[in-house]
Amino acid sequence: MHAIRPALAAARRAAGPLVLALAAALAGAAAPPLTGAQSTTTPVSIVGKLRELNQAAVEIRHIAFTPSVGAVILHGRNDATWIRVPTSTGDKLRELINAGSLIRYVAFAPDGGWVILHGTNEATWNGIPTALADKIRELYGAGNQMKAVAFTPSGGWIILHGGNGANWSTVPQTAVDKLRELNQAGETFRGIAFSAGGWVLLHGANEATWNGIPQGTADKIRELYAAGNQMKQIAFTSAGGWIILHGTNAAVWSNVP
Repeated sequence: MHAIRPALAAARRAAGPLVLALAAALAGAAAPPLTGAQSTTTPVSIVGKLRELNQAAVEIRHIAFTPSVGAVILHGRNDATWIRVPTSTGDKLRELINAGSLIRYVAFAPDGGWVILHGTNEATWNGIPTALADKIRELYGAGNQMKAVAFTPSGGWIILHGGNGANWSTVPQTAVDKLRELNQAGETFRGIAFSAGGWVLLHGANEATWNGIPQGTADKIRELYAAGNQMKQIAFTSAGGWIILHGTNAAVWSNVP
């Protein structure tokens, strides 16, 4: 297990719950507003779209990979591009965006199910485990802000909520131990992702803890941290690829189509 934590992390730790999943406030010019939904049904490079957004100075807010290595990219104020995703996912994204509901987070289960967090604290899903759907309803009913959902390659799941709350089922014990440790320390959870053999948790101001992830990912996390680049999301593909979103609209990746 590896962790990166600055000596003054506790002094810099943000108080209270986070409202938007994996949000990182950074200086610089605001991205131009975009409206509507964009879908791509023909074979298109995911990294090509990322480069396009970067060159246009559009904020890249979030990325989610499907089991077949399609993707949803959230960008701009409330725009989305999806490439080779289930029709039901694309239809729901288009519906929500056209209705003005902010898309905050998307996650795909290994068997093709999906979850979309949107609006102030709403969720829409299809084909996910009953226990996960029940937990979403419970958190919503209790007014707990849901900020991230993630699935393991074997179908386990986790929901991050509030400042440092989490509920999970069938995730690696090493991840559970770290979540409990950080929860007791009052550390804010910012995001979590699972690879074929491990996991990575973003927490605190700009810290990361990981176990069993590809060496290239770990090396890049260290490099970005040392350079003071704010890491806002890490994601893995089912084919062994990975990506790190950092800053406003920057990304680094390996083996992403």
